[in-house]
Amino acid sequence: MVNLLHIKSLQKRLILLLMLPATLILLAGGVAGFYYARKVLLSEWREKAVLQLERAAHRIDMRLGRPMEYIEMFNRSGLIEEGQYSRQWIILQLEAIEGVSRVEFHTVESSTRVDRSRMSRGAGRVDRHTPGHRNMPFHRGVFSKVTPPRHDTTLGMETVSLVSLLLDERERTVGRLETVVRFDYLIADIISLGWWQSHVAGVVDDTGYYLVHTEIADRPHERLGETSDTVELRVRGLLGETSGTVLGAGHTPETVAGFYRLQQVPWTVVMFASGDKILGPITRFRNYFFAGWTVFSILLLVVIRANAVHIVSPIRTLSQSAEAVSRGEYGPTIKSRSEDEIGQLIENYNRMVEGLKERDLISSTFGRYVDPKVARKLLSRQEFSSIGGTKREVVVLMSDIREFTSLTQDLEPDAVIRMLNHYFSMMIATGHRNDGIIVDFIGDGLLVFFEPLDEAITETACRAFRCASEMMTQMTDLNAVLHQESLPEIGVGIGLNAGEVVVGNIGSYQRTKYGIVGNEVNLTQRIQAQANANEIVVSESLLRLLDCRFRIVRKFDAEVKGVSTPLRLYGVGSL
Repeated sequence: MVNLLHIKSLQKRLILLLMLPATLILLAGGVAGFYYARKVLLSEWREKAVLQLERAAHRIDMRLGRPMEYIEMFNRSGLIEEGQYSRQWIILQLEAIEGVSRVEFHTVESSTRVDRSRMSRGAGRVDRHTPGHRNMPFHRGVFSKVTPPRHDTTLGMETVSLVSLLLDERERTVGRLETVVRFDYLIADIISLGWWQSHVAGVVDDTGYYLVHTEIADRPHERLGETSDTVELRVRGLLGETSGTVLGAGHTPETVAGFYRLQQVPWTVVMFASGDKILGPITRFRNYFFAGWTVFSILLLVVIRANAVHIVSPIRTLSQSAEAVSRGEYGPTIKSRSEDEIGQLIENYNRMVEGLKERDLISSTFGRYVDPKVARKLLSRQEFSSIGGTKREVVVLMSDIREFTSLTQDLEPDAVIRMLNHYFSMMIATGHRNDGIIVDFIGDGLLVFFEPLDEAITETACRAFRCASEMMTQMTDLNAVLHQESLPEIGVGIGLNAGEVVVGNIGSYQRTKYGIVGNEVNLTQRIQAQANANEIVVSESLLRLLDCRFRIVRKFDAEVKGVSTPLRLYGVGSL
């Protein structure tokens, strides 16, 4: 059987899975129907054949019945006193019966005791035949046999003789009564029957010899089975039975036969018919069925293939689109033409692709260092769809590890990397919690900015201050972890500044990055450089925006590069 798992085409699998059961069920039904109809037809033929043969045998029995009645009366007349008068009347009645040619008497000169076992073969030795002795004295008569048909030269036709042996009181044969009956008269009723004329039929004796047959066969013969035909041999073996039927070999037997035994004489009516002729209707049904089954299968294949194409086409489109997506190529949205499971699959796939597009855009634009919630808000802005930027007031945060070079000069490279990974993991997580946008890593420094999303710039300033305060608070926990790993403790300085910068997609169409540029960014770096270890230093512009609770630890003026006058700065902390 075809292994469906090895068929890689979904369309072929659907066609096979839908067509195979339908055609097999139809074929099984047709085969079962064929055998059932065959059984019914054979059963009906058997019943019909036995009935026809019974009627034919009855007609022959009817024609033999009247002569046999008078012969029986004659056989009993020997026991009656004055029986010779009765016998004369019986003989007259016998001779008057239609089909009876003559009645003959034969005397036996030397009487012989009758052997009952030989009566059917003409017991008693007949020394001379003296027809006409109708008053021959006898004690009783016994019916002996019916002779096979033989040509009567006197009448010029075939006759059969009904023979009775006449016995004296000592059971010795003293004579014989022979009633000669025309054979054509006996079979006159059956040779006119339709089935007799259309089938191979005949009348046989107990030994299987034909008394008469239709001679329709290609090679007529004299005895059943003489050609070694198995059906004839089986019929000959059943001649002692009352009736029956015999079927030849094969699902469609070449020959079927039936037989029925006469009651009056030891003859049997037999009939042979062609199996093809009997099963002709079912054979035609079989041929028509297979022709119809073939046409139905072809039509079913066409219909299933058309529907399979309709089902498989969107799935094939999905597969091709998914293959393109695996290469990073996002095509157009697939149109759904239905609301069934396939339509739902397409809708879910389109949503998935949109999600992948968004994720890739976030990844390519913001990297892994922007909270997805913040990234979606930024993506929803109209100006975000193109390369370029806009001027916007933001808060910039920059942190840096103090004395980093001296701390790491004696450390192995892997230890340095472990220390930085611990540090940046903590700083990035804190930035995400406060909706900060991680722009870049500058050596051991970190650049973050806070953009007003759906809030005032004052709230954004407080959010940036809380982020810086949390970073300072978590330095204690970070140093505890570093100490456990035998790494040096670190201190950071953080600078905060507020001002206008250019915010937008920076780069090319192949690769962009969401970031900020401007003097305020450079100024924040210089402000951060003024902070001591574990100190937050803010500009005066940021201090004016803070409407949350804080404390000023120190204030000082600093000369920074790029600014002509000293810059007022504040060291701050949280309350």
